[in-house]
Amino acid sequence: MDTNTEPLLDSAGVEKIICIGRGDGKALEVARCRKAIDIPFIRIGKKRIRYRRSDVEAWLAKHTVTPNTPGTQPKPRFKRRASRRVA
Repeated sequence: MDTNTEPLLDSAGVEKIICIGRGDGKALEVARCRKAIDIPFIRIGKKRIRYRRSDVEAWLAKHTVTPNTPGTQPKPRFKRRASRRVA
């Protein structure tokens, strides 16, 4: 679809597509401000944010992980410490 005629989604609509939050748009707004989600957006005026559906779908494709594929497993966050034995 041409991006000029593509309908724009609000934060609540994107939340429903990517299955986060309650669907009211607040979780996506917080994640965007914390730079936890980097979906391209369009700013309309001072407060209004809209998303292209094609951008949301591209973001989902980029973050899709296929299990058991080399290089897709997350690195462990913590190192295991050697167990201490008390004699």
